[in-house]
Amino acid sequence: DDEEPCLPPKKEGECFRYMRVSFPDGKEFKGYDIFDVYVRSLQYIGFDTANKVAYWSKCKRGGCPIISKTVHKEWFPRYKSYEIDGYHVLKVKGNSFRALINQISDTYNLGIKVELI
Repeated sequence: DDEEPCLPPKKEGECFRYMRVSFPDGKEFKGYDIFDVYVRSLQYIGFDTANKVAYWSKCKRGGCPIISKTVHKEWFPRYKSYEIDGYHVLKVKGNSFRALINQISDTYNLGIKVELI
């Protein structure tokens, strides 16, 4: 968890390669595996909380939330989901991960800071 980004500047059209999620209490998740950082952040926030926001969030795929208690047929075959702590988490782009965490933070006034590099 101590890795710092050592990357050349992102080129236009290139995907993000590093994510850092910082909480006001000093807890921080960061690393090159953006999905892993996202999932650890959701676990820290609480999947129940994240699921509630994901349900009404604009971050949807096939009209379905990107976190759910059930697998949605609309996700397949284009997207892959992983079952984590009883929730199905869709693996999408870093922008969607950032947007959902920011929406959770705004909804519950958590003061979370999300950086994508």
